[in-house]
Amino acid sequence: MQDHEFVFNEYNKYRKHIKKNKSVISNAKIKKIKAILKQTTKEDLILLFEYLSNSQDDYVKFINGDNEAQRFYGTLDNLFRKSKIKEKMSRAKKWKAQQNKNIPTHDLFMPFMLLEKSEVDKYYQNEFNEYEESSEEEEPNITLSNLQMSIFAQQSKDNEQK
Repeated sequence: MQDHEFVFNEYNKYRKHIKKNKSVISNAKIKKIKAILKQTTKEDLILLFEYLSNSQDDYVKFINGDNEAQRFYGTLDNLFRKSKIKEKMSRAKKWKAQQNKNIPTHDLFMPFMLLEKSEVDKYYQNEFNEYEESSEEEEPNITLSNLQMSIFAQQSKDNEQK
């Protein structure tokens, strides 16, 4: 598939997403797409269609027909106007950068909390019956729970093995 065909297919996906009729390819549209591909990349045009399909900003709403005249400005003639393409691409790239900031990461999260020593003692005594509470009377001792992180990691490892 040639670049102009790929771009045209992506354009039709955009139209379908906003519930517009499929556009029919013509020599004039092929010429227009080929001309704009001299100014920008296929990937940038795909990003533009993604932006116009998914963004909820006022500019996109206007382009997609939410304006006083209820006129749709998402035609190839309008989108690929040489005097406006840089502005449209800039908006699309800013939108994409904002989207990337909102993507949750899948980093390992190791929660920890402050525990009183007596809570840790009770946990080991109840769960493993291996740890005996010290017979000495101690004041509650608050510690960082590296122990809790170790327990969490071991439980996670055990769950993965199941």
